[in-house]
Amino acid sequence: MLLQRIWSSKIDWDESLPIELHTEWERYYAQLPLLNNVRFPRKAIIESAMEIELHGFCDASEKVYGACIYLRTLNTNGRVWTQLLTAKSKVAPLKCQTIPRLELSGALLLTSLMSTIQQALSHKITRTIYWTDSTIVLHWLNTSPHTLKTFVANRVSEIQTKTSIRDWRHVPTDDNPADLISRGQTPEEFLRPTIWQHGPVWLYQSEGYWPTWALTPQIEVPEQKGAICLSTNPADYYKEGILRVGGRLSHSSMTFAQKHPIVLPKSSVTTRIIDHEHKIHMHSGTQATLYAVRQRYWPVDGRSQVWRAIKGCVRCCRAQPPPVEYVMGNLPEARVTESRPFTNVGVDYCGPFHIKEKRDRNRRQIKVYVAIFVCLAIKAVHIELVDDLTSEAFIAALRRFIARRGYCSTIHSDNGTNFRGASNELRELHDLLPWDDHKEKVTAFLADKQIEWRFIPPHSPHFGGLWEAAK
Repeated sequence: MLLQRIWSSKIDWDESLPIELHTEWERYYAQLPLLNNVRFPRKAIIESAMEIELHGFCDASEKVYGACIYLRTLNTNGRVWTQLLTAKSKVAPLKCQTIPRLELSGALLLTSLMSTIQQALSHKITRTIYWTDSTIVLHWLNTSPHTLKTFVANRVSEIQTKTSIRDWRHVPTDDNPADLISRGQTPEEFLRPTIWQHGPVWLYQSEGYWPTWALTPQIEVPEQKGAICLSTNPADYYKEGILRVGGRLSHSSMTFAQKHPIVLPKSSVTTRIIDHEHKIHMHSGTQATLYAVRQRYWPVDGRSQVWRAIKGCVRCCRAQPPPVEYVMGNLPEARVTESRPFTNVGVDYCGPFHIKEKRDRNRRQIKVYVAIFVCLAIKAVHIELVDDLTSEAFIAALRRFIARRGYCSTIHSDNGTNFRGASNELRELHDLLPWDDHKEKVTAFLADKQIEWRFIPPHSPHFGGLWEAAK
């Protein structure tokens, strides 16, 4: 604790200690020679030991938490002997912790220390008992970890894994030798007769004299409040025994039924009232039917009940049938077959785009187009810049595409008729694909590369929706 206080003062190694720390150290140093008078017998187990027990105690304070373990032996003559075996303490962290959490840390320290002692001893241990003076820790250990907070849950889970909950017991604070660890002692106080060396007196007695403590289950008693009704003031809209809507429309010129409509629950009677209003109002819609019902009644969740009643009306379903869902055709084979990217592609043009030729001041604008190649399998898009709408420009763009993406087996495109009715700038693009001269040049190039060209049906741009969506 003294070292922690020195570290917390944040003084350098070559600086003098503050006067209060220096005085405390001098007082402690002066009492150190008294420890030469402390004697502990090396013998911990008596002869003819019949039972060997380990009793561990833990405790914590705001500054320190620790644990100690005693060896209790019983020989064939009925003689009992207890002896301190080991002890360990830790300084509490600087971050403020509650006392129950520090007590739980002490219990975890005792668990780890007990595991180490059990592995070190060569004798057979009859049983192991853990003692703590914290009832909160005992309640935590009897609780499922997932219901606790993270800090507590992690430590409770580890303790439950390494120990049996039946071995944990409660000890009064006055009989807890680990209390001497948590409070701390000077060498002068350590020489005084205490329970430190041999443990509590009742350890020499039979188990019937040991402290007992039963875990009290948590009982939740509901709070009862008495209420006295001195007088009643029934409202006018509840005199008939019918529940009506209150509100603040008492001074309105509307009728009493409109100001205070009857509250209707979800029932078959409410459904029949809604059906009646729906029919007398010429099978009106949801909003109109709800307005008509609310002239006298106030159904709970009215809009949903009205919508459900209209949905079940046969005449309304016949007059307003649901729209027919079109049966979609199967996707083409190229769309659903696993293949290399751009093995089957669709191509189309988009544009024109106006770009400037140079960076000079008097640069002129030129018109260019973009050829879009779309993979039919994975919808990947590849674009190429095309100078004009000639066959040579398209074949050059196709060569660049093949050089970058590899050969493709099929190319899909439209017939050019989908460009009809476009602006004058797209008329040249419309005339590119249908002409025989263009088809001959392109066909010769494709035959040389063993590429098949497929055209979609005329006047059917939806067949090329894949590349139309990419434009």
